[in-house]
Amino acid sequence: MPDDATAHDPWNDALSRYREIAVDAARYNVALLETLRSAWQPLVRPDTSMFRVLFTRYGQTGYEYHERIEVEYESTDRVRIALARQVPRRGDDRRVGPVIVAGDFARPENSVPVVESFLMQLAGA
Repeated sequence: MPDDATAHDPWNDALSRYREIAVDAARYNVALLETLRSAWQPLVRPDTSMFRVLFTRYGQTGYEYHERIEVEYESTDRVRIALARQVPRRGDDRRVGPVIVAGDFARPENSVPVVESFLMQLAGA
């Protein structure tokens, strides 16, 4: 694991935010993070935004990033997965801003391979 993980474990932090919440989205996020952890912990780190899980490379966060994967449980039959990048803007007050460059939907029970395909893009695997 890279250096920014030595102070704390972002995987444990993300899991602890959801474990005690009794809603479907939180339960889904716990199951997803536990499933992905062994393979992806060395390569990416999770952050949370309400019930959205944000994956970035180490050295970045879900809020300060060049690229991130967003995973959001929307309903019992739909999870939204997206790759967002910070890109230059013209004529705006902010010089760069997030743009969704790829996305997909999956059923919760089938979402892990879809999420992993996006994580491969993020991690450069």
